[in-house]
Amino acid sequence: MKTAVRSLSISYKRLEGERRRIQEYLLDPLKIVVIPVTTRKSFFYFKHTEDYLNTGNRFIRYERKVADKASATWRKMEESRNMITVRIVGWINLLLAQISWMERSLASFPSESNLLKCARSTTGSKKHVRIVSVGHAVENTEREKQLENCTPSPVHVYYPSSAMSKDSLVIQLTQFWKEGQSYHLKYLFYCLLALPLTIPIALVPLLPNVPGFYLLYRAYCNYKAYVGAKHLESLATSNSRPLAFIDLKEYSDIMSAVAQPKHTKGKAAAAAASERMVLNEPLLHRVLDNLELHELRRDLAKAIAQENRRLDAAGRPTKRKEKSL
Repeated sequence: MKTAVRSLSISYKRLEGERRRIQEYLLDPLKIVVIPVTTRKSFFYFKHTEDYLNTGNRFIRYERKVADKASATWRKMEESRNMITVRIVGWINLLLAQISWMERSLASFPSESNLLKCARSTTGSKKHVRIVSVGHAVENTEREKQLENCTPSPVHVYYPSSAMSKDSLVIQLTQFWKEGQSYHLKYLFYCLLALPLTIPIALVPLLPNVPGFYLLYRAYCNYKAYVGAKHLESLATSNSRPLAFIDLKEYSDIMSAVAQPKHTKGKAAAAAASERMVLNEPLLHRVLDNLELHELRRDLAKAIAQENRRLDAAGRPTKRKEKSL
């Protein structure tokens, strides 16, 4: 872990120390936004415009159709007044509430092969490219010739320096993708192995195979989180496309109110070592409005609730080893 963090710090050194205004952040079409939830955990969100998705990919088109159909079916179930359907929806919502918020964070990173990335050629012009492998890129339009001497531009990581240091951010990011890969690959296999056990239920007439559908959905979610962790690893360790950490001034000012609470001199050392909440409901509204990330309201509210319960159960400060994901 220390070796990885050290190498990341060296790669980022030439890109650190930059501070930007909110207007520049909003105009950035592809970025990573870091939202501290506790002093040791953050929500990493990969934000990009629609034109960066490789919509020519058949898998993406098929995935969107299936996702839209599944969403429509779920909405119908939620609106249903049938007692059995109401109970099924309640049970599923109860199960979904127990799933870690970190899964949604990783799932925000699309598969690297599905993303069109912005590259800067030696002439200084920008083009949309799809990264095939390290140091090898081709243009979005397949009829065009392969770009020569084309280097991908850095991915900007926006964070509040008042709530976390660059070193702690690098540590969290490295731990996040390492633990995310291990955890979600394991549970992807668990879901797939358990899926055949639900076949007898599917053979019963007029009885929906709810366990089978749920396991299939969870397998898909774990797969999305796993490929997201792989993409994050690629971004974090790539020499050809380094991450550029950007301190966002207005965002940092908002977070400063809760980032450094006042302590008596005797309690300062203990407070620095203990884990505590950074994000709360009133602050959440200000952050989402400032960063224009209202689509994260439900996910971050879930993160606040889960971390509050975890820290309360641990007695604040944490005394037992916490589960990473």
